[in-house]
Amino acid sequence: GALTIPNFIKHYNPAATGGSKGSNGFPEICFGFICLPGSLGWNESVDQLNSAQTGALASNLPHQVNDYLIPQVKKRRIPSEKFKYINLQIGSNDLCWLCAQASIGIGPGSADDFEDNIRETLEALRAAIPNTLVNLLAVFKVSDIFELTLNQPYCSKLLPIVPHKNLECACSLLGGKIGEATRDQMDQLTNQYNERLLKIVKEYQTARYPGFAVVWQPPVVALGSYPIEALSDVDCFHPSLKAHELLASGIWNRMVAAKEDKGVAVTWTTTPTIRCLQESDRILTNTLL
Repeated sequence: GALTIPNFIKHYNPAATGGSKGSNGFPEICFGFICLPGSLGWNESVDQLNSAQTGALASNLPHQVNDYLIPQVKKRRIPSEKFKYINLQIGSNDLCWLCAQASIGIGPGSADDFEDNIRETLEALRAAIPNTLVNLLAVFKVSDIFELTLNQPYCSKLLPIVPHKNLECACSLLGGKIGEATRDQMDQLTNQYNERLLKIVKEYQTARYPGFAVVWQPPVVALGSYPIEALSDVDCFHPSLKAHELLASGIWNRMVAAKEDKGVAVTWTTTPTIRCLQESDRILTNTLL
């Protein structure tokens, strides 16, 4: 019943399948080398075709796609001629834990490593899941979470003695000069990641594969202008239900938007407007519109 892209698609095609259902009773942890195996790391009945996992880095994308998503698509025997839509958003956890790579420039979390993992993931999808549209979402400015959560009683639900508790983002946790430096590194890495994502999208749009396309969604998450209620009060890091619904609506509205509208930030509201598709609407796959 929530506002989600799968539910928007179901408005036009009730037979559409793949969206998550219900809630998981435990976190599906996958953080770099720390990944729970098999069904411990992914719940088929709940997750459906959503292969995202808690804590995942870009380096975990190939695992999620090759071990969960592709096998599930094959298991469901979804016909090749049916169209598939994939949202691909990654990078926030890389920014939060590997921000030093912005200046080091090599190793896990570096721009080169990030690009390699995105490319490997997209090529795996292209080879295994025909007739697929990938909506590649830009990395947004996660460093804004510091000011948003600073000394907020809202963030003390689990640890009442710790008023500032965005503990899931080490690079945006500290105050003073050290914190300013790590957040600056986060912002540098954000720009580097988005440059690489744009480069990849341009290449796919130039290739014009007949059964596979990648489209670009510029950064529209204006975290610095959102109220604290945009975050979950459980961890003050993940989006709240209202933020999830707002961003799902914003991304949906922009899929067929003109270039000048597609990059406009999603402004905060608890009653998002949902754009109804028109007969003339098209998702353009050979342009960065």
